[in-house]
Amino acid sequence: MPDKTPKDTAAGTDTNPMDAAREKFTYVAEDLKGRYDRATGGLYRRAEAARQELHDSAESAKEHYDEAGERLRESYDHAQDRAHEVGEDMNDYVLDHPGRALLVAAGLGFLIGLAFRRNR
Repeated sequence: MPDKTPKDTAAGTDTNPMDAAREKFTYVAEDLKGRYDRATGGLYRRAEAARQELHDSAESAKEHYDEAGERLRESYDHAQDRAHEVGEDMNDYVLDHPGRALLVAAGLGFLIGLAFRRNR
C-alpha cells in the first residue's frame, strides 16, 4: 500500500492525508502559541505597569510622610524654644519686679478660687 495518494490535479502536488493533517495541526498549534504569547505578554505588561504604579505611589506616600514628619519636628522644636524663651522672660520679670509679680499671682489665685467656689 503506497503512502502517497495520486497527484492532486488542482494544486499539482502530491498530497498525503497524514502530512496534510500534521501540517494543519502544526499551523493551529503555532497560531495558538502565538495567541497565548500575545495574551500573556499583555497580562505581564499590565501587571508590571500596575506594580510600577503601586511602587511609585508608595514612594510618593513615603516622601509626603517624611516631609510631614520633618515639619512636625521643626514645629515642635520651635514651640519648645518659644516656651523656654517665655519662661526665661517670666523669670526676668519676677526678678526685676517682685512686688508686681506677687500681686499678679495673688490676684490670679483669688480669681481661680472664686471660679472653683462657684462650681460647687
